[in-house]
Amino acid sequence: MQKRPEVTIRLLREEDLPVADRILRLAFGTFLGLPDPIKFMGDADYVRTRWLADPSAVFGAELAGKLVGTNFATRWGSVGFFGPLTIQPDLWERGIAQQLLRPVMQMEPASGSVRWTRFGELAPGKKQLFLQACADLTSSIYEGLDVQREISAVDNQKLGDTVLIWDNETLAGFAVCHAGAGTEAGSGKCYIKFGAVRSGRNAAQEFRQLLDACHEFARSREARTLVAGVNLARLDAYREMLQAGFRTTTQGVAMQRNADPGYNRPDVFLIDDWR
Repeated sequence: MQKRPEVTIRLLREEDLPVADRILRLAFGTFLGLPDPIKFMGDADYVRTRWLADPSAVFGAELAGKLVGTNFATRWGSVGFFGPLTIQPDLWERGIAQQLLRPVMQMEPASGSVRWTRFGELAPGKKQLFLQACADLTSSIYEGLDVQREISAVDNQKLGDTVLIWDNETLAGFAVCHAGAGTEAGSGKCYIKFGAVRSGRNAAQEFRQLLDACHEFARSREARTLVAGVNLARLDAYREMLQAGFRTTTQGVAMQRNADPGYNRPDVFLIDDWR
């Protein structure tokens, strides 16, 4: 008995939009019994407009290298919904729609709009200023802690990007992320090599926002898995990560000179991985 080809679920790309539009019209038109299914909706457009609104929340099902279905998620702050979810009619009853539901259900509900930007999108003349802002933030957590080289390495080598979150015009936190093949993440993964938010009464909230921003960045790079590390001495950060859906896959031991805790303290919301 010949094995059926497997369905691959991925983010929808701009070049997919004409095919996605045809699938949607054909699926609804066929379901409604229209004489010419492809004319469903006339000149209305449900595909391009929604993809442009949030490309990180639109998923496609691929079978044997061809797009055969799509699902659109919409996020309105604390409210989220999905649809239209459509499959090529000749592939109905194959369980593809159920597979397209999974990434939507895994998307974290946002408690509010997360304002974030990418270091790589900054004008060259501004990058040095933001490198210093990141260094000031890390040094406020532990004197001398400075990951400017990591940020520059990711930017120069195009390994991913550094996610920046904001409180008004003040840098609240950042995360240095590798994404995809040829990086320290690997195919299908986004790896937070370092991330931190400023200490203070809003640290827990800003840490959650940083995790949300990293999830959004990972989806924008078509990464199915987000990988991050945290020392358990940073107990509150560890709890926040568990709440966000992270699970332990590898354990390590940190050995520190003279039992100095460094930044491994309960009040510090910081991600790092010394692999």
